[in-house]
Amino acid sequence: MSDERLSSTDIALKSNKDISLKSNKVIALKLNSPSCGPSVGAATNVLNVADEILINFFKFITSPKNFASSCKRFSIIARDEHARAEWIICQYGKAHALFHAIRLGPSFINLPVAKAIVAKKAILSRYFVQKLLINFGKHDQQLLELKIAHNIMGHVDINRINHKVPWSSNLQIPVFTYLMT
Repeated sequence: MSDERLSSTDIALKSNKDISLKSNKVIALKLNSPSCGPSVGAATNVLNVADEILINFFKFITSPKNFASSCKRFSIIARDEHARAEWIICQYGKAHALFHAIRLGPSFINLPVAKAIVAKKAILSRYFVQKLLINFGKHDQQLLELKIAHNIMGHVDINRINHKVPWSSNLQIPVFTYLMT
């Protein structure tokens, strides 16, 4: 594809705000400046694209950190709770979205993101709630370090302990409370 600019014939917006690609072309936004500024002769500027379209691009990206670090506008989109909810549901499905959001940790999930995931009809199964109750707050790194320092646990490899961190042990309390009520 010699022309990497986004043309209006490549994207057709449906009524439910999904994006369908015509003739399986790869959409590439040509960004000539690090701030996503206007490029000379570009058919469509990234700054002129609606947030809904950028969120639809974002939800299909495999590495959101790279997307967020490319420009300020993409960073704002990547921090948006609705974009994060769309991404996690698209990547893992409605049945596993909450599990993986918690697995990604506090840098990904917070109260607005949890509310957005639930609002998008993610499945909150009884098994998920049981595992969340069992594992929440189980890991306390400072307590483990004190036990090792004072030889309470005997000879234990600290690397083995660090790898056994339960997936929901560092979940924020407001998120835990919201998911339980």
